[in-house]
Amino acid sequence: MRQAQSFLKLDTRRLLTLVFFVLLFTMAVRELRDPDFWWHLATGRYICQTGSIPRHDVFSYTVPDHRWITHEWLSQVVIWTLYLLGGLPLLILVAALVITLSFALVYVQCEGWTHLAVFAVLLGALASAITWGVRPQMFNILLATAFTLIFHLYKVRGRNLLWLYPLLTALWVNLHSGFFLGLVLLGCFIVGEGAQRLLGCVHERTLTWRQMRNLALALGASVLTALLNPNTYEMLIYPFETLGSRAMQTYIQEWASPNFHQTQYWPFALLLLG
Repeated sequence: MRQAQSFLKLDTRRLLTLVFFVLLFTMAVRELRDPDFWWHLATGRYICQTGSIPRHDVFSYTVPDHRWITHEWLSQVVIWTLYLLGGLPLLILVAALVITLSFALVYVQCEGWTHLAVFAVLLGALASAITWGVRPQMFNILLATAFTLIFHLYKVRGRNLLWLYPLLTALWVNLHSGFFLGLVLLGCFIVGEGAQRLLGCVHERTLTWRQMRNLALALGASVLTALLNPNTYEMLIYPFETLGSRAMQTYIQEWASPNFHQTQYWPFALLLLG
């Protein structure tokens, strides 16, 4: 009887998880709204047709020599290739799969009660849903969760997959300039674990100094592999140029503070309160 109840409870959890991710995938399937999409598509077409990555503006008649760091070139090639294979429907489905996989990686890191884990991941999904779409930024979500998963496996389960960090960084730096987030995450992991040791807040899962050294070596190797891109060292500087761009801060909506009077930002407000 107990075995039957245990099996039934486990089966219910799996069903809940399955239903949750089916609904999440359904929510991620949405029409194209990003005005930058067509620019990404055109850039991917240009790269594939010419076999070269543009280093200046090739689309504007008035500023043809304007310097351009094409930090999303590989994402744009992927977008153009998928468009050739299946048009807009395939692009939308692949973007939804990337988003769903991203939150699946978050979910597997949740060790608590299944219903609570589903609610927490759902809240995180709703908070970020406003940015979803066929956009290179979706690779940022996927790879950021991959970085946290590798650390989770290293810290909680004792599985050393740190060698993946430099490889993923080499891929990420060619997909989007958001690769810098991965380096920041690694730095935060090291600082957090080191602070626990120094402050005496040590428990059975706190990394040893040797483990932190390995993590620091992975960070150093990731910085080196970040140079494996058409713009080399400039990609390490580019995120700071973006953050300091007054034009981007003034004219791009995503850089503005969220308006919590709009219901679409309420999940993000709940996440902050949580």
